[in-house]
Amino acid sequence: MQYNNMRKIYALIGAFTFFGMTLAQNAEVYTFNSEVIGGTDISGTQVDFTVNVDGTLTKHFYVKNVSGGQDNLKVQRKIIYEPLGWDDFLCWGRPTTELDGLFQNTCYPASSMNMMIWDSPGFVTIPADSGAELITDYIVNGPGTACYRYVFLRGAVAWDSLDICVTKAVSIEEKEELAFSVYPNPANNYINVTTKGTDGTSLLKITDVLGKTVYEETISENKKLDVSEFKNGVYLLTVIEDGNAIKTKRIVVRH
Repeated sequence: MQYNNMRKIYALIGAFTFFGMTLAQNAEVYTFNSEVIGGTDISGTQVDFTVNVDGTLTKHFYVKNVSGGQDNLKVQRKIIYEPLGWDDFLCWGRPTTELDGLFQNTCYPASSMNMMIWDSPGFVTIPADSGAELITDYIVNGPGTACYRYVFLRGAVAWDSLDICVTKAVSIEEKEELAFSVYPNPANNYINVTTKGTDGTSLLKITDVLGKTVYEETISENKKLDVSEFKNGVYLLTVIEDGNAIKTKRIVVRH
């Protein structure tokens, strides 16, 4: 997906550090299995999940309105960082009545959420001391870690938020086989790229902070790149094999 390169820039933005956010406590967030609501409010925290295989990971959360009155909320999803080839989508809704045990969720496919900051198009009306359901889905494709932030908005006011990080670890064997180094970093006129454990026909791609590809070439184990014409700034250098990003490093060009 062409957009995946754009998603990488959130890894470079320190302003999105989670604990820098200060939100009013008008909502509480709990884990949810469609029958039982978790006993611990996890709003304002980071929740981590680990998977061992590629595929779709689905998680359910219950968002409770504790403002004291009925309010309309929407959910905003922000990509903090996401590996190349991964994707996400979500469903958001609540029961039509308090006696209705089934949530009437509206689901938004990954194709409609292919932007770094995405807002649900409509609001969900939540009575006081009641809640809505957030279903998050993560399409895992290869090793790496993806982190997303979900902000619950009343108009333009952020009520609360939740960070979700999903990790698929590289096996011990893969860690021992794969090696990737870039030096010097920061770079002035050139960089040396050294790879070990690839099949000798890896694709090297460099993108700027806007996701634009500024360099792309098939390489073997070692490559010396001329970056003298690059603008000063931060770039992402990714080694790709068989269409999958196996390693990514941040480089700085400073003339």
